[in-house]
Amino acid sequence: MLLLGALLMGVPGPTAARNRCAPCAFGGLCRTDTGLEQCVPSEARCIPRRGILAFNSDSPPTYVYWTLFAGRRPGARGRLRGRLAAHVDADVPSPDVPGFPSRCEGETCFGREGRFTGSVVDDRLTATVQYEDGGTCEFDLALEFGFGAPASPNRFACRDAAGAVLAEGPLRLQLIRLFGCRP
Repeated sequence: MLLLGALLMGVPGPTAARNRCAPCAFGGLCRTDTGLEQCVPSEARCIPRRGILAFNSDSPPTYVYWTLFAGRRPGARGRLRGRLAAHVDADVPSPDVPGFPSRCEGETCFGREGRFTGSVVDDRLTATVQYEDGGTCEFDLALEFGFGAPASPNRFACRDAAGAVLAEGPLRLQLIRLFGCRP
């Protein structure tokens, strides 16, 4: 999501001079002369220290909701690290992705968290999440709401410890939230 991209970007884009980010939060919208508009991280004037992205898979039978909690690595421009949490609705079969099955509470089942490392280049996040059992999930997504551009759609692939693909498919970015912004 935009959160991560803005987290890593340090050079304002051409429209940044007239755009402002809220002092402590950024939700993918920049204030312009005409109102609030969606903007990509390279257009944002703020440089956040950390943020949250929420995205979900949208390919049967894998319906997983992932939440990425990331922060900038000190001194590493464009590099992120953090953790990835996952959950599914309890009334759907447990997904075949690392971290599941796990525990259920009410109508939601939660997977085990994984360690996240990634980077943002040209408003696109590429990341790998490593799980204790050796499984991984790779994510490649545009930092804007939705499924990404038709020529370069948002995608994920999860593998077991031996490298065999467990699940793969499209992703939809739904939430971008940044914290600790500096103008």
